[in-house]
Amino acid sequence: MKIKIGVMGPSAEPDSPRMADLARSLGEAIAARDLILLTGATTGAVHLIGKTARDAGALHLGISPAANEREHVERFKLPIDACDALIYTGFG
Repeated sequence: MKIKIGVMGPSAEPDSPRMADLARSLGEAIAARDLILLTGATTGAVHLIGKTARDAGALHLGISPAANEREHVERFKLPIDACDALIYTGFG
């Protein structure tokens, strides 16, 4: 059984090149260890970590507060390009 790891954090963009590099390094480390990544499917550092991990071969599952993809993108202004699958909760 694969280990699942959650990465949570603010939706703000990394505030320095060093923080962006650390986010990418974390994404690469998750993929290198063949972990399943679980995030809030948000923007910022979480998005960068998730996209990097997914691009490097990790399975990335996102939990969205939206009821569907349209609401995820239009109402919450969240990306859909970093996750392999989005779970829509409808919790708002």
